[in-house]
Amino acid sequence: MKQLHRALIITMVLATNSNPSYTQWIQQPVPSDVHLLLTTDFSNTNVGAAAGWALSFDFSGRAIYTTDGGQVWTLSQVPDSARSLVTLSFVAPQTAYIAGAYNFSTRHREHSQILDFDAPSSAPKALGVQQYLARIGLSEGGGYRGLFLVSTDAGMTWHTRGQFSDSISYMIGASFTSPSTGYVTVDAHPHFGIARILKTTDAGNSWIQLMTPDSIPSLRNISFIDSTTGVAVGYQFRNQMISGVILRTSNAGDTWYISNFPTVDNFTDVCFSNSSTGFAVGVYAPLPLRGAVFKTTDAGMTWSPLTYAPDSVLLEGVRFVNGTEVGIVYGERIDSPTLFVARTTNGGLTWTEGIIYTVPGYSLLIGGKLLSPLIGYLCGRGGFSSSAVMLHTTNGGITAIEQFGTARVNKYTLSQNYPNPFNPTTRIVFSLAQQSHVTITIFNLFGMEVQTIVSETLPSGDHSVEWNATGLPSGIYFYRMQSGLFTQTKKLLLLR
Repeated sequence: MKQLHRALIITMVLATNSNPSYTQWIQQPVPSDVHLLLTTDFSNTNVGAAAGWALSFDFSGRAIYTTDGGQVWTLSQVPDSARSLVTLSFVAPQTAYIAGAYNFSTRHREHSQILDFDAPSSAPKALGVQQYLARIGLSEGGGYRGLFLVSTDAGMTWHTRGQFSDSISYMIGASFTSPSTGYVTVDAHPHFGIARILKTTDAGNSWIQLMTPDSIPSLRNISFIDSTTGVAVGYQFRNQMISGVILRTSNAGDTWYISNFPTVDNFTDVCFSNSSTGFAVGVYAPLPLRGAVFKTTDAGMTWSPLTYAPDSVLLEGVRFVNGTEVGIVYGERIDSPTLFVARTTNGGLTWTEGIIYTVPGYSLLIGGKLLSPLIGYLCGRGGFSSSAVMLHTTNGGITAIEQFGTARVNKYTLSQNYPNPFNPTTRIVFSLAQQSHVTITIFNLFGMEVQTIVSETLPSGDHSVEWNATGLPSGIYFYRMQSGLFTQTKKLLLLR
């Protein structure tokens, strides 16, 4: 079956909107005792885990796991001393690692003090960095140290591994080239301000510190392409100036070469889609704030900015499906409390934005994982005082289903698409007699499935969905709706 790569069409769901839209990023229930999810990873389409923290008087690390693709998320067992679980990585079907921090101080701090985004700093901070420090739990005071956890049961239980010097305050980003060899970015300052990279070759039992410049306050994330080549991203403070920075090694971390980007305030994430192509995201400087997306096609030796630069968006992450040109960038808008995601299917040439939904308070997406061009997860927080958010898509987040009628209907119907013939978009209207799971699938003239454009449980009433056939040849296609015992098929005509 050939999957159709289409443009992202996600619409906004307002909490008070009487005519909502049901997006294809569907929120999954997570335990209420998790307030922010910072990271998620999967070993296959069913087995995955996520991690972050809960907050009362102080931060307390939390992890959750699933064995059914996120239909049910369950609290994992983590050490009581865990403070914040920042980055989670599966290195084998049952084995995963977490980088973060633990509390060694019994001194509790008030909620408002911990989340003071304007707290005095011991080092200059780039745009959005103070917010990020608060999100991962790295605050003024220094009552914590670096923590490394391992799970051998696919995230159900976690145990500490390795010891670190008192100078390692926080472990932040992580990348593993094998179950035994990996790299982490750390903060090596009691209050934040000295970035370092550590390496292990024995599955986290021992670590060595690699040589990196002292002028780098923060390295947000790190990504290795293979056993020798990797990059780390963050920002540099030199000559009283802040600039985005990318470090690159081609000898497994023995030496690092630095590239400065004066037009970038800081880089927040990096991801490679193949052995040569990678993407880094961050924030342009100066204000007004704009998201920055850079691309490399030579394994990180040179980077070029893409024309795509979303206004008033703080980009937190970038994820690509390995071996494809399908990827997403995500984060939050700073001018409104909305979750933000944009999708590309052509390696970053074009992007289509979508606001998933809005909620009162402070909302953000900070972690993500794409398992295929259609299956993905995003995690974060859905409001300043709410619990964590986990979102899931099974069609790439590319279709939105609009509910335009709430009057009681007494039968299931599938209407003829309009317009028909069409090029390249058309709208399909359908009705549900009661809340039920509905599937709408597109087939070509030979009966081969082209794409499933709807597959979810929807309330009763009238709905519509738009289909974009960009990239498909002209011809006759069929769309079939199934809901319970109801099945109906209609014909549509694409004319170029």
